[in-house]
Amino acid sequence: KYHHNGNYLFWPDLASAHYSNLVKERLHEKNVPLVARQDNPPNIPQARSIETVWALLKRRLYENNWEAKNLDALARQIKQKAKEFDQNMLQAMVEGV
Repeated sequence: KYHHNGNYLFWPDLASAHYSNLVKERLHEKNVPLVARQDNPPNIPQARSIETVWALLKRRLYENNWEAKNLDALARQIKQKAKEFDQNMLQAMVEGV
């Protein structure tokens, strides 16, 4: 929907799972470009808009001292709060990288 022109790139954090052979093969099969590990800087939050998204989600998730009673409640709350994000704001964050 938001990347209909194919102009996207998978830019993971440096977790070894993101660079496993299985993940790299799957991305290649799907024609999804991947930032090479050697070109991926270790800690530049400004270049990783997803880090800002996670921080915003976490802040909204626990506002008013909300606490999950169980994993299902946590999953529901995460989905609800994620739906509340303004899609235009998220798109602008990604395009600003």
